[in-house]
Amino acid sequence: MEILLSHISDEEKLFEFDERSAAIGLPEQFGRVTASIHIYSLGQKYFARGTLEVDVRLTCDICLDEFERHFEEHFEVLADSGPEPEDPDEEEVIYISPKALSIDFSDFVRDQLLLALPIQKRCRPDCKGLCPVCGANLNRETCSHETGSPDPRWDKLRALKMKIENSEN
Repeated sequence: MEILLSHISDEEKLFEFDERSAAIGLPEQFGRVTASIHIYSLGQKYFARGTLEVDVRLTCDICLDEFERHFEEHFEVLADSGPEPEDPDEEEVIYISPKALSIDFSDFVRDQLLLALPIQKRCRPDCKGLCPVCGANLNRETCSHETGSPDPRWDKLRALKMKIENSEN
């Protein structure tokens, strides 16, 4: 996802990309990545904004089923050909060499898409998960196991709670 600096002017231009996920360093669970990047120059700086889209195969953390989710991420980034500060404090800046002939957005796009993945992956918000006794997927079938029986290791704590609640009344 490289844009030649000679193709960038002070008027905004649109560049569109359609890349294999492996070409930008994404794992195989990612599908093809499409990017629309609007970019213009501000002297030695280049302002870019755009949209990234990708379909990703994920595994639900609750029921372990595979599912596919579409991600659409919007971004704004500044590409700077000035000297890179020793301690950069801005996250949305791509530093390029003053001698560079192009801006490569591949690393930036990869990072944005990896950060878009949720920490807890769920196939749906009301996922019921797996039966703790037999391992059946409770989204697809029901089992006859009692899952509501309390763990006997908590009996003393329950008794203490009851004693406290009774003494308050």
